[in-house]
Amino acid sequence: MPAGSGTVKSLHGTFLSSGIGLGVEWVSAFLFLAKSE
Repeated sequence: MPAGSGTVKSLHGTFLSSGIGLGVEWVSAFLFLAKSE
């Protein structure tokens, strides 16, 4: 496990619990899919 992954997970949880994470997830997924094509 890379160092700092715990911090990322806790930030991720904070974003999701605040509702902002959903938008971030959508953008990240969209960019990821766009790059794969």
